[in-house]
Amino acid sequence: MNNLKKFLAGMLLALALLPGYGNAVTQNAGYRAKVIRINQSGFYASSVQQIIMLRKLLEPYLPAGVSVEWTTIAGSPNTREAMVTGRIDIGSMSAAAFILGAENGLPLTLLSAAGRTGTVGLFCNTLDIKELRDLTPATRISAANPGTSLGMAFLAACGETLGNLALCRNSIVPIPDAEALLLLRSGKEFQCGIFSFPFSVEAEKSPFLRRAVDLTPIIIQYGLDSYMVANQDFYSNNPLLIEAFRKATQDAVRFMNENPAEASRLLSGLYGIAPESIERELRAVPQAFEVNGYDALAALLHKLDAVSGPPKKFAELPNYSSIPARP
Repeated sequence: MNNLKKFLAGMLLALALLPGYGNAVTQNAGYRAKVIRINQSGFYASSVQQIIMLRKLLEPYLPAGVSVEWTTIAGSPNTREAMVTGRIDIGSMSAAAFILGAENGLPLTLLSAAGRTGTVGLFCNTLDIKELRDLTPATRISAANPGTSLGMAFLAACGETLGNLALCRNSIVPIPDAEALLLLRSGKEFQCGIFSFPFSVEAEKSPFLRRAVDLTPIIIQYGLDSYMVANQDFYSNNPLLIEAFRKATQDAVRFMNENPAEASRLLSGLYGIAPESIERELRAVPQAFEVNGYDALAALLHKLDAVSGPPKKFAELPNYSSIPARP
């Protein structure tokens, strides 16, 4: 019997030394990767990942020997490119960036929602503009990037209120937020600007600006927030690690919604912003784990000519049944 045990132990050792055998064993256990590379942008749009990172919410769900590596890449296009090329495994990007990527066959897999943008508004320096109907062809509106959630929310609101996307689209000028706040103060080149947190805080403080239109309901209606997304190969080869990350995401969202003051204190150190300002955002627009408004946003992208043909429905995503979603 002892000789049989020795023989079996020797066979197992020999197999373990064969190329790929160790990976196969790990894969059978639900994962191949020994490191999860997760991106957070450094901005409020990545607040859920930041809470996961700061509170170490992922580590308790990971198998022994698997570690986490955090990267900081800003911007949905940059994050998407890094994920497609395999430089990162998981990150967040705008819902629109994911849908456009999926429509173009990029190797991306939707995991869940990644939190909400916060309050968004159209701020103006003239009393002549009190609502969207007061916009004219001469109105110039700043937006850090017209193709992001903020710009699309503005266009969606114009479509619903005015039925005139061309008027609003032609009015937008891409200007960095900090520069736009200065230009709006002079009141000569621009009449309005689209801002979200934290620049909306500065806009609220400015005696030269006032919030003319609240775009937050449009953001929520169309699900113009962020998605947690994984590299397709990583998703396929590491189901156990994907599930661990989903649990950590859900824990982070719950913590932020139930403890906004404590979450704000943690995030304040990353942003250099008073925790009270962050807490106001968390209370005004609670974080979300479930995907919302996918089909409405896809239809909007088609209407804006960003998607050439009829876009896929949410239910047509390959992993549809595993994505937490709001009915």
